Amino acid sequence: MNSAFQSASTFSLIVLLVALIGLAGCENPGSLGKDIGNEKADLVIDTLGVSNLESRNFNFYSGGYPFFSAGEFDDPLLGNIKATGLIKPSLPSKVRDDSLTSNSKMLMRVILDGGKAYGDSLAEQHFDIYKVDEAWRSQSTRLGDDIKLDTNNGPIASFSIGGVDSIDVPLPDDWVEMYRSYADTANADSLYKRNVFGLALVPTNGKKIIAPNVSRTKFVVQNPVEEDTFSVRTHERAYMLERNEKALPSGVTKWYSTKEQILTFDLDLSSVDVQAPDVSRAELVFYQDSDLMEQSLQAGLSRPQSERAQLHLVDSDQLPVNIAPGNPVTNGFYSTEDDAFHFQVTPQVQRILAEGLEDNKKFVITLNNDGIIRTSIIHTNEASVEKRPKLIITSLKNSSN
Repeated sequence: MNSAFQSASTFSLIVLLVALIGLAGCENPGSLGKDIGNEKADLVIDTLGVSNLESRNFNFYSGGYPFFSAGEFDDPLLGNIKATGLIKPSLPSKVRDDSLTSNSKMLMRVILDGGKAYGDSLAEQHFDIYKVDEAWRSQSTRLGDDIKLDTNNGPIASFSIGGVDSIDVPLPDDWVEMYRSYADTANADSLYKRNVFGLALVPTNGKKIIAPNVSRTKFVVQNPVEEDTFSVRTHERAYMLERNEKALPSGVTKWYSTKEQILTFDLDLSSVDVQAPDVSRAELVFYQDSDLMEQSLQAGLSRPQSERAQLHLVDSDQLPVNIAPGNPVTNGFYSTEDDAFHFQVTPQVQRILAEGLEDNKKFVITLNNDGIIRTSIIHTNEASVEKRPKLIITSLKNSSN
């Protein structure tokens, strides 16, 4: 029993000592209360601004993403945005022995499923469907491309989508018969690739921009006589984008997920008086003007926003191809606590302090691009001091230094 009492007393003493050390640390957050090289180390925080912050515009790729965009919306803050969707079905599966007959019907089944609407999600957005009249590919189509449509023969179909997540659009018999003729042809894949260019979803009013989910959107074939139904997946998808932009107030800049507009900047660490190994944490912070974004939209309207971003360190002369595949040095995440994107850049700052930075290298931040048109409005170096982009470096430094 006496041994148990001694053990309990020892444990209580340890808890008390730990608590006292914790209180001492709280009373003096600049001192860690321990030795590094027999000298006390202080916690030092350096806050630096970013330099040469610049918006750069590019005609970036629009295809090959999990979503593609189609529709039109007049954004009160950013101006009119029009997206013409491009889509091409695959041929029927030979493995499953799927085939069309002379009386087959075909539906384009548009499924949103996570694709957020830009504008009034409940409003009716109208589309005309045209045949595309020239070759295009998902991986090479750019936002500003002017791909030729067969407008001489008019739209082959029309549809409207309101506050629903999916819609079946019947395609005309002559288009289905044309599609069947290629599906039943020898060397079908190569002939279909060379001669059939898919369909364009052209908006005819300006209520919203939808974003069909590529993995769920499909073409459904119905063979009434055989009572057989099968589907073919989306083979190619992209979109063309037109903007009629409005000017923003000073102190902020646009930042688009589509990479039409990205932000480049430099970091000058010459004033930081610490060694690379002493840096314990480094964080880049870019503040979003959420008040401006929210107050510019009426009730019932929405503007998709990004919660993820990427930081790249690249040769500025090779932009934007060197950010196209997506190989960021780190990812950033949006926090609602301070309305800011935060990038953890500790190893990058340590490397720059130790080795310097190569000439012509630029930091680039981009929003996550999944084919949905998203926008952020970011405070620049002309904003109030507390909202300017900044680099916060936390390090341990010997008190004698």
